[in-house]
Amino acid sequence: MSKERSGASGLIKPVVSLLLICLIAAGVLAGANAVTEEPIAQRAEADAVAAKQAALSEAVSFSDEKQTSDEKVTCFEGFDASGGLVGYVFSCEVNSYGGKLTLMAGFGLDGAVTGVTITEINDTPGLGLKAKTDPAFLPQFTGLTGNAGVVKNAADKGENDVVAITSATITSKAVASAVNAARAQFDALKGGEADG
Repeated sequence: MSKERSGASGLIKPVVSLLLICLIAAGVLAGANAVTEEPIAQRAEADAVAAKQAALSEAVSFSDEKQTSDEKVTCFEGFDASGGLVGYVFSCEVNSYGGKLTLMAGFGLDGAVTGVTITEINDTPGLGLKAKTDPAFLPQFTGLTGNAGVVKNAADKGENDVVAITSATITSKAVASAVNAARAQFDALKGGEADG
C-alpha cells in the first residue's frame, strides 16, 4: 500500500511541474503576442497603402475596401489632396504556379491601367517570382486600355499584350488574368463592357 502511495505522489510532482511550465510558457507567448500584434498590424496597413499608391500614384488617400461582384476582387477609390476622385485600385486574387497570387491594379478615370503591384506571390524563385522583381515586367501593363494578353516574343506583341517572363508563362498569364479581373470590375463600376 505504501508503494502505491509513493508511486502516486511520485507522479503528482512531475505532472504539477509540467503544468506550471506550460502555464508560464503560455503566459510568455501571450505577452509577446500582445506586444507585437499592433506593430505588425500597423506595418501591414502601411504596406497596403504603399501598394495602393504604387498602383495609383495620383491618389493621396483611399476609401475603405468595397466588395465587388467578384468575391476575389475588392475595390478602393483613390482621391487627390483636395478629395477629388482620381481613380480606382482593385485588389485581386488568382491562382498561379505556386498557389495564390495577389496584386493591386490601378485604373484612372479614363480606364487606362495606372500601375500594378504584386502583394503576394509564392512562385518559383528565379522564374515566376520575377513577376514581382523584374523591373521590365509589371510596367508593361501601365497604359493598357483593354484586356491584357500574354505573348512569348516581343515581335508578336499587340496593342494590349505583354511579353511573358521567360520560362514563367503560367505566372505571366496569372498576373494578366488578375489585371483583367480588375478591368472587368472597373468596367462594371463605370457601367461599360469589358474591352477586347
